[in-house]
Amino acid sequence: MKSKVKKLTGTAREFNIEMSKKIVDEAVEEILGEIKKTAKVAGFRPGNAPMDIIRKRHQAEAVEEAKNRLVAKAYQDAVTKHEVSPAGYPEIFDLELKSSGELSFKAKVDTSPEIELKKYSGIKVTGKKVEVKDKDVDEALEKIRGMFSEFTDKEGPLTAGDFAISDVESFIGG
Repeated sequence: MKSKVKKLTGTAREFNIEMSKKIVDEAVEEILGEIKKTAKVAGFRPGNAPMDIIRKRHQAEAVEEAKNRLVAKAYQDAVTKHEVSPAGYPEIFDLELKSSGELSFKAKVDTSPEIELKKYSGIKVTGKKVEVKDKDVDEALEKIRGMFSEFTDKEGPLTAGDFAISDVESFIGG
């Protein structure tokens, strides 16, 4: 696989990617092998049809799927190779499977802007000093305990700190 990257205006980059016939043929054969496993051909059990019949019936489908897979993989490889940091999805164009069997396409993508750091060493940073007291820690822990506490049933009289849920009925005059 050959790839070139061209810097366009601003943060835009254009990749020019070409793949050899060998890579394309291997991808098509792999996909035909996958198709063969499930293809239903009269007179043959699924997975047992001869490869030449599978190739004749599903070649176009396999070539299209190979193009899709190869474009995705080649684009990702080019991004990694050229150390480009895309900021979105690429725009794929000029996708062409040449008569020689080679696959080529172009991909345009916006990248994260390049930032040049100026003089940053020697900057003084001031901060507020915060003092945490034992009382503050105890209050925070008590809040956390309250958030994760569970109510359980209790037999017997209520004591300090207990919660009760009750239904009260009251009558006036009998």
